[in-house]
Amino acid sequence: MTLLCLFMTGITLYAQPGGAPPHKKMQEQTAPCEGMPPGMPPAMHGAPEAQVPPIPDLSKEQIDKIKLLNQQLRKQILSFDAQIMEKEAKLQTQKIADKPDIRAMNGLIDDISTLHGSIMKLLNETHFKIRDLLTEDQKLVFDELPPPTPPHR
Repeated sequence: MTLLCLFMTGITLYAQPGGAPPHKKMQEQTAPCEGMPPGMPPAMHGAPEAQVPPIPDLSKEQIDKIKLLNQQLRKQILSFDAQIMEKEAKLQTQKIADKPDIRAMNGLIDDISTLHGSIMKLLNETHFKIRDLLTEDQKLVFDELPPPTPPHR
């Protein structure tokens, strides 16, 4: 009887609004980000667009420097993303092999982690380069903005 109640509760919860099947949720998570070209892998969606954060009273010179910093960052992140996707493909190949090489897989995982760490360091470095361009009043607004986020996988 208890098992039947649990089963019926599960069906009821699944049928509630917002209870999309897992594959639908995955599709929603991997949908292209606004402003990113369609078909771009989700790994590349974390790169900031060459836009300027919403900070009041930015001079033309500040805007140009911020855009240049973001553009340089995007180029570097694209390079790291390509390397990550390559290593993830090799890892997937190992996962489906008849006799997977666990050491090679662990090495690939370490490499992927190192690349993600490098991206986070680049985001942090660029954040502070932008901050250095700002006046004290602008820094207050900038510091209240959400922190830069690494690419989502």
